[in-house]
Amino acid sequence: MMKDRFKRGEEASLIGVAGNLVLTALKLFIGIVSGSTAVMADAIHTFSDVLVSIITFIGIRISKKPADEEHPYGHYDAEAIAGLFSSIALVLLGFELIKYAYIAFLNPAHEIKYTAIYAVILTFIIKEPMARYTLRVAREIKSPALEADGQNHRSDIYSSIAVLAAIVGSFLGFTFLDPIVGIAIAIIILWIGIKIGMRNINILMGRVPSGKFVKLIESRAKSIKGVAYVHKVKVHSLGAFMNVELHVCVSEDISLADAHGIAHMVQKEIVASIPEVVSALVHVEPLDRHHREMHHGGK
Repeated sequence: MMKDRFKRGEEASLIGVAGNLVLTALKLFIGIVSGSTAVMADAIHTFSDVLVSIITFIGIRISKKPADEEHPYGHYDAEAIAGLFSSIALVLLGFELIKYAYIAFLNPAHEIKYTAIYAVILTFIIKEPMARYTLRVAREIKSPALEADGQNHRSDIYSSIAVLAAIVGSFLGFTFLDPIVGIAIAIIILWIGIKIGMRNINILMGRVPSGKFVKLIESRAKSIKGVAYVHKVKVHSLGAFMNVELHVCVSEDISLADAHGIAHMVQKEIVASIPEVVSALVHVEPLDRHHREMHHGGK
């Protein structure tokens, strides 16, 4: 199951690399034939997306490496680092579009070469299926790196809308369309980049998940016979996965061996029933008076 998850992530990121390379080559060809510097610049930007997809692939590849002495909890955070890099690329693109819109506002009469529309059409044809596929796989395997890469694909479509607005505005004589649409799209891309960046930063900083997730862990632990009370549940993010630590209370009358057996069953149940959890550390405590009162009070 885990191997299949990483395989799908790697395949999706490699499709991104291939798609961006093809689009870069086509845009370069159009730019050279038409002499359009705008299309040539857009081709360079698309090539930068190749690097983002490569970093996504590397992040997923590193994250599947097993734990070692230097990384006892594995390398899962590599995905979040790759996702953070992609979010930075989105934010930079947003500022780049704002700069473009500002120049267009100061110079509304700039010449638009209509051959640029071919690059726009190609972007829609290639990038939209890539974005949908990548984001779908990202949701299914819960990959922060792949989600960021998918949003980066979609940002190219947004920037192409700005180019299309410039072409239509030039044709109709509405030169104000170019900067207005450009700024609106830049704000959308900035918002997406910041949101994805914050999500990956929270993963790297070990932000606690929702209370609903903690309740799920408690319920799975309580499902094991012999567990009277569960408390001190701690969840630490590991990229797309979680490491769990919790305390379970058992009867004072059972043997140490039986208590250890209960802890092992709790650990096995949590890891087996919650796909996001890759490891669980279970501490066993005797059910003292305080915990007994808490236990009966919760019934």
